[in-house]
Parts: sequence; structure tokens; C-alpha cells
Amino acid sequence: MGQTLLGGGSPLNKFKEIETHLSRNSRTVYVELDGDDAKGDGSQSRPFSSVKQALRLLTGTTKQLNINLSAGKHVVEHDVFHKVLGTCVMTGSGVLSVIGDAPMYVENAYLYIECGGIESLGQSPFVFELGPKGALLQRCSLVCDNKASVVRFAYSGAVYLLRGAVTNNASAAVPLVSVLNGARVDVQKIGATLTNITE
Repeated sequence: MGQTLLGGGSPLNKFKEIETHLSRNSRTVYVELDGDDAKGDGSQSRPFSSVKQALRLLTGTTKQLNINLSAGKHVVEHDVFHKVLGTCVMTGSGVLSVIGDAPMYVENAYLYIECGGIESLGQSPFVFELGPKGALLQRCSLVCDNKASVVRFAYSGAVYLLRGAVTNNASAAVPLVSVLNGARVDVQKIGATLTNITE
């Protein structure tokens, strides 16, 4: 799966094409709260303990890494996805708990989040920031607070496909999307539920 899948056509067709080929050139690794980053190998019998360690296995632009999160809250720093190149699919019943003072940045990568949920309750002004050729499919619930917006488009050429619920726990509603330097926004919402979020 190369970057050509992110070029041309509607956002929905891009994601359908990617989903059709999810099993090609892929590897599945397991992350459990009681796993071991030093002695584990990411297998089901010897899982890692952190998403960060699992992401080290994603190399090249034509490979796909499937990360299966066990039940519980998996804390990740905001920058763990910053240098990801290729396709990363997050599944399982675990919840991604994003900490830090900056958003999760997706650039030149496809990030598919279909785990038990996402929470971003820290000081970051956005949950996600999308750079050039960044593609984000959120297919789970997301809870946030203290944000300027949920997603910020830093450059044109990025795609955000929302197929889950987004809840803002702050007292005032915030926009779903904001832009930097006039970036073109490419957003598709399919069966999305927005609570205390403006469009």
C-alpha cells in the first residue's frame, strides 16, 4: 500500500480502497498493560507494554502495522505518531489515553483507530493535527476537554473520516475542525455523533 492510495477520488473511496487491502503486507502486534517492552516481541504470548514500542515495528511506506490493545487504559505521549510512515491500524478493547501539551500529528501516514476509544484530557489545544498526506479514520468514541478544536488541518491534502462519537466535556462547545494558514479541509462524517461540538 503506497501513498498513491491517498491521491485522487473522494475521501470515502480512498478509505474503502485502503480497507479492501488491509491484510496485504501487514503484521499484527499485541499491547497489554502487563506486557514487557524489553522482553516481549509483540506476539500474543509475549506482548509489548506500550504503543510506542509497537510502533517501532512500522517501517517503510508500504507496510501496515495492526496494533491490538488489550482492555484498560493505554497512556501515550502526543508525539508517538509524529514520525509514523505507512499504515497503522489500532484495534482491540483498550482505550488510547493521550497526554502531553501538543496534538497527535499525522503526516504522510494513514492512521485507523478502531479500539475501545480515545481520550484527550490534557493541555493539548487539539486532539489531532493533520499534515500533508495525513489520513485519519476515527471509528470509535473520543472524549476531550480544554481544546480549541478536535482536529486541526495544518496543510491541505489531508483527510479526516469520522465514524464514531465525539464528546467535548468542557463547559463551552468547540468546533470539530479548525485550519492553519488557510489549509483546505477534507472531512467526511458517516454516522457520527457530536456532543458539545460545533461544525
